[in-house]
Amino acid sequence: MFFIKCLFVLFVVGILYSFQKNFRELYSVLETKNRFLRTAQAAIGSCIGLLVDGI
Repeated sequence: MFFIKCLFVLFVVGILYSFQKNFRELYSVLETKNRFLRTAQAAIGSCIGLLVDGI
């Protein structure tokens, strides 16, 4: 019984560890995407500003 409990704990810890690693990768991907979106928004905003100033 004790052996099974140890295996179960190792199993759960392994799952959590791999999930954390995947989550970190996913988070960095989302972070890059957010940065890209912010840059795109700024570019679009400045283009609209230039158009409005031109009119």
